[in-house]
Formats: sequence, structure tokens, C-alpha cells
Amino acid sequence: MLLLFVAGSRPADAQGSDGGSPPDTPTNQSYEHTTDGTITLTWDAPPTATHYTIYYDDYFSTGCYLGSHGPSLCETLATNLTTTTYTHTTPDRVNNYYWIVACNNYGCLLAISEIHSYWNCPVWWGVA
Repeated sequence: MLLLFVAGSRPADAQGSDGGSPPDTPTNQSYEHTTDGTITLTWDAPPTATHYTIYYDDYFSTGCYLGSHGPSLCETLATNLTTTTYTHTTPDRVNNYYWIVACNNYGCLLAISEIHSYWNCPVWWGVA
């Protein structure tokens, strides 16, 4: 099962003093369970993104939260990732929650996307 939530608005204070701003949220996020037990995440890059940070939690109710002050109770899987794909080599066998955050030299916009993967279940898309 895949749950995808995209927060849609850019905060008014997300623009830099020289007119630049963090990139928008990555689009078309998806995942694939591979035969070797890994999960590969893919997404489309927003136009001004230069790198990505991937956050993870294997149990949503532990409180992993990404807010204006950064992550809380989340595991950071990758930072300064410059590709639009990431393979998680040690996912949980049941629940996996991923947050893909796009960044550039103006910062990272925490209007984030979430990908939730369940093993061996049908795919479901939801947009909030």
C-alpha cells in the first residue's frame, strides 16, 4: 500500500531577501519493492531543486513530524542526495513511511510529501 500526501502551499516567508526561494514539493512520488527486500523511491524534481533529504519512520505513531523547525523523531536516511531515486536497503517488513524534502541554496521547503509503503498490499493514492 502506498499513501502519498502532498502539502500544497508555500509559506509567505519562504522567499529569500534576493528573491530566491526553496523549491516546491517533488511530484509523482512512487515506490517499488524489489526482489532483494529493498524499497526504491522515485520522484520528479521541482524546477529549482538541487538536492534532497529523505526522512523515514517505520511506525507512524512514534511521532515523526516535519515542521518549520525541521524533523522531530524521524530517521534521516539521506542528505544532499542529488538524484531523484533512493533505495532503502533495510526497510521494515511491514510499515515504512518516507518523506522526500527538496532543497536548494535557499533552503528546504517543508511542504513535504509522504510515501507510506505496506508489504504485499494493493496500491492506494491519496492527496490531502
